[in-house]
Amino acid sequence: MNKKIIFICSIAVLTLFFGIKLNNFLIGQKILGTSTTAENLKIKPIRRYIKPANNRYCLCFTMAGMKFDIPKTDTVRTFKYKDVFRSFLFRDSSGLKIYKDSIKIDFSKILTSMEPTYNNVIGNYIKNHKIVSSFDLLLLTYNKTPDDISFFNLSKENTIIQYTFLKLKDLSEVTGSEKGIYYFILNNIKAFQYGSPETRKITFVSVFINKGDEYLLNFTGFKQEQIDYVINSIDKFQNSVYSGVKTKDEANR
Repeated sequence: MNKKIIFICSIAVLTLFFGIKLNNFLIGQKILGTSTTAENLKIKPIRRYIKPANNRYCLCFTMAGMKFDIPKTDTVRTFKYKDVFRSFLFRDSSGLKIYKDSIKIDFSKILTSMEPTYNNVIGNYIKNHKIVSSFDLLLLTYNKTPDDISFFNLSKENTIIQYTFLKLKDLSEVTGSEKGIYYFILNNIKAFQYGSPETRKITFVSVFINKGDEYLLNFTGFKQEQIDYVINSIDKFQNSVYSGVKTKDEANR
């Protein structure tokens, strides 16, 4: 009789345990949705270290608080729209487009604007990880993968956290990220690169200036060392941006 009672109680406990896990799993699936590409979510960012740019023939330009060198001199056409967009086309058909992120996406606000019951969980998680910038939040997000989710550690709180960040990862990844995500941390800027010239014709780079500005750079037909050169020059010129030093582009106006 006692064995029968113990058996029944064990079955009840296991049923309750797996029922809770299944319910939490369904909560996670609701957060993640059905549009997510699972393969993209498995990719983690890789840090790239780039050497200081060597002096070479280049063009020097400025745009809304950002100065930069382009390691090419055979410009065919340039275009500028106010302080939010610049484009460059070169004789070898390569090109560069730069967009100033004047309408910033507040990812922290997105994360905490879900159902009220989720807000405190996500807000506390961000606070505990000392997230202070969009770059920090995206780096944390891009490091999330489905492997972080264990069925046996599927508490409701953990479910909300893991699945919410996976959803944000799915929404925030830029074209090319399926080929790899790389990040740079330099003295004055931080950046993400989505894909590489070896795997894609167009390479996107998101640049985060320490003072808060954000830019999206669209490279077409550039080699990796040329992309590195531009990124390095942005970092190098940040000190001169605030000192009043003029670039060649500014001096010729």
